[in-house]
Amino acid sequence: MHQVPLSMKHVATGDRNAYDRCIFHVFDHEGRALLILGLGVYPNVGVIDAYATLRTGHTLHAVRASDALGDDRMHLAVGPLRIEVEEPLRRLRLRCDDDSLSYDLTWTAEFPALWEPHHVQYPRRPAHPRRAPLRPGGRRGGRDPLRRRGVRCVGRRLDRHP
Repeated sequence: MHQVPLSMKHVATGDRNAYDRCIFHVFDHEGRALLILGLGVYPNVGVIDAYATLRTGHTLHAVRASDALGDDRMHLAVGPLRIEVEEPLRRLRLRCDDDSLSYDLTWTAEFPALWEPHHVQYPRRPAHPRRAPLRPGGRRGGRDPLRRRGVRCVGRRLDRHP
């Protein structure tokens, strides 16, 4: 999810913790294997990182990589991990070529992407979070309408002194 209606090279804030990330889950319905992979770009600190973990039975295989972020924001590769855009908004190729784990998967959208006009939404926090009523034998839940995305503390905050 990109934070602003601009190209991937631009972020909405100068905060060093701003990021863009994507995550994929691949599994069989019998529960024999689970593959989780992701890639993150942290433009204000110049870092790209990625990971893949495969669980089969009681065995876990993991690959992690991190490097300096290059100028080409569409080059989504770090170490042996890659995400290639074969057809924008339609088909991605997910690849890993490591001694401990390798895969070559194609993800294809089941329906076309929906065009939305560019917009910027500013979060608003109501005085009281919304809550669902409590019923005997039922469930109770709450939802905070302020959703935080795009900033994760990855180091010293700029507004604090060491």
